[in-house]
Amino acid sequence: MEAGLDTARRLGVRVLTVRATEPESELSYVSLGDLLAEVPSVELGSLPPPQLRVLEVALLRVEPDGVAPEPPAVAAASAPAGSSQLSLAALK
Repeated sequence: MEAGLDTARRLGVRVLTVRATEPESELSYVSLGDLLAEVPSVELGSLPPPQLRVLEVALLRVEPDGVAPEPPAVAAASAPAGSSQLSLAALK
């Protein structure tokens, strides 16, 4: 995985990485929030609106419309298939 990240960096791709500490691994979306803390919402604009909304609610950037998103919805929003603009990988 590290070799792939190094290659991406050499090619000029912005690479965001985060590794959760043991206590953080029990908290929902802490690592995702850390990973995307410096990424403005406008840069996530390539996501379809439903995915963007779920991700922003999970990151506490916007208020939920009723019930908070379920973990599978957040996982789908944070790893959009076929997106050339945004790709996220979770590392343990």
